[in-house]
Amino acid sequence: PLELEAKQCVRAMARDVTVRVHTDRRLVETKAMLEAIIAASPAGIGAMDLQGRVTLWNQAAADIFGFTIDELRARRFPGMTEQDLDDTLASVQRGESLLAQEVRRTRKDGADIDILLSRAPLRDGGGTIVGAMGVFVDVTEQRRLHGQVVSAQRMEGIGRLAGGIAHDFNNILAVVMGVGALLQEDAQGSVRDDLADILAAAERAKGLTQQL
Repeated sequence: PLELEAKQCVRAMARDVTVRVHTDRRLVETKAMLEAIIAASPAGIGAMDLQGRVTLWNQAAADIFGFTIDELRARRFPGMTEQDLDDTLASVQRGESLLAQEVRRTRKDGADIDILLSRAPLRDGGGTIVGAMGVFVDVTEQRRLHGQVVSAQRMEGIGRLAGGIAHDFNNILAVVMGVGALLQEDAQGSVRDDLADILAAAERAKGLTQQL
């Protein structure tokens, strides 16, 4: 209220907050969009503070590690030894990031899994590091299948080598057996018996190469 020239008036001040309102609205929309992306991501996404406590945990992360967000509240990041976690926090505080590095982690049920991990420091509005954000993909099954493929390729290579050796050895045996049979026709006595032993041994060797 204000009295002006004997009249009772009201003094008011106004400020244009359109920009602030639009900014706040955009922040809310951006936050909602990021939350939707994190929730829908097929990759596990998790964040922790500088004490290693979980601050973000999406459903994919829960599926990979077997821990729900409710089980992890106020707890340190799962799947790592205390030493690994301390080393990770030290790396984060130095501002270091990781891109698609394969690491071994442990599920809630105790099973070891192979994880493809990408990690970056989290900063506040002033640029100070306050934690870390990680994105992880379970590649355990892919590694198992890759191992089977490598094993099959190795066995295929051994098979080709063995087949080649057997083929060449069969050719050698064919010469031995052919010449031995010709000599046996003209041989007499003990020499003929010796040639018979040679041919019998060559026949057994032929059977072995067929098995090979």
